[in-house]
Amino acid sequence: MGIVTVRVDEELKGRMKKYSDVNWSDVIRKAIHDRLSMEEKMRSENRALVREASLTIDRVFEDISQKYGAIKFDSSETIRTWRDLRYSYRTRQL
Repeated sequence: MGIVTVRVDEELKGRMKKYSDVNWSDVIRKAIHDRLSMEEKMRSENRALVREASLTIDRVFEDISQKYGAIKFDSSETIRTWRDLRYSYRTRQL
């Protein structure tokens, strides 16, 4: 079994000492396990949402392409333009 060290401030350590019958290692182990379960579930759900959004975007793009033909659009140019505008706005504010 691996070892993980957890630091707590003196006040918390003192409060924990009052309950010496509690297995604090077990409490922390369970808390870490619960948090990992929650994180894994959230990431799994997020991946499913991203996958679904990607499929929707692909369908929309295909519909637009069929209706209007090929679209010449470089998103990196648009992103760069907006970043430059935002940067110039910030520097004027300083």
